[in-house]
Amino acid sequence: MLINSEKNVIKKGYEEFAGKNLWDFYKKGDHSSRITLYFDINTSNYIFEFPLNNSSYNYRIGFKDLNEAKKYIDYVVNYYL
Repeated sequence: MLINSEKNVIKKGYEEFAGKNLWDFYKKGDHSSRITLYFDINTSNYIFEFPLNNSSYNYRIGFKDLNEAKKYIDYVVNYYL
């Protein structure tokens, strides 16, 4: 699904978390710093969350279209994290 992004996330110090989400990673040594992608059946949206730099908060955004979510995830992984 997001193989290139997964490889880049791992290179940036994240480990895969065996959760129930479509995509779930946490930063080594900091389990509260997680990157997730899941489908919200209540809103019919793909929800992507990632930690904000220099903050204890995560950013969350929803997408109706999975391809749009993939483009955004690629951008965040390659240029923000």
